[in-house]
Amino acid sequence: MCKVLTQSDNLSATLYQVDESRIPSFHVLTMSLKKYFLWKENKSHGTRMIDLTQQHFKDLAYYTQADIISYKNKIWIDSIETNLQCRTVSNNKETKMLGVITKIKNSGLILDKNNFLFGYNTNKSLDSRIMDYIHGSSPLFANIQKIMGGGSGEACRFCNSFNDSPVHQLLLCLEVQDTSYLQLKEELGGADPHSYLEEVLTKSSTHKAFIKRVEFLWGQNEALQDLSN
Repeated sequence: MCKVLTQSDNLSATLYQVDESRIPSFHVLTMSLKKYFLWKENKSHGTRMIDLTQQHFKDLAYYTQADIISYKNKIWIDSIETNLQCRTVSNNKETKMLGVITKIKNSGLILDKNNFLFGYNTNKSLDSRIMDYIHGSSPLFANIQKIMGGGSGEACRFCNSFNDSPVHQLLLCLEVQDTSYLQLKEELGGADPHSYLEEVLTKSSTHKAFIKRVEFLWGQNEALQDLSN
């Protein structure tokens, strides 16, 4: 759309006609262009104030690769934030995730391939386990098994002492503390164990240690499953 606005008069004229059209699908296209202009100018007034025929907006239509990366990041973050805020049933994990997203948004952190959590040659199965330890709603945890009707209690399957949860298995359970635990603990520094989600999702330096920890715990869970069978 930006390129159309900066090209020949014929193309620009077509875009103006699309903008004036009463067809909803056409308005979606021009609305996205106007929202981009609002972001680029760091303004919050409505898109109705934007007249695409003005030279000022033609000048704004020129963009760099950095502009597009930043804007795509902004759209992605806004979409996740809106989705979390609109949930009719909220839980503690979603509240924490919303806090993480808000922190990313306020910090100006750009989410790209350099800090992508799944960028370390993981496979589909491991990716699924990684997500288990992010959202926490998985039969890997005894408290969720009980909710699903597949377990008799909420105690950790490893130590049988405390309520099971991702943070318990990752950083608190004494029965599964190996080198992966020590590495993740070191990467998190002095951070509160319950804030691990924020640290993992905003600091790329923690990714490898987190993935190794999840991989180890996944193996321990499978071992327990084999013994129970």
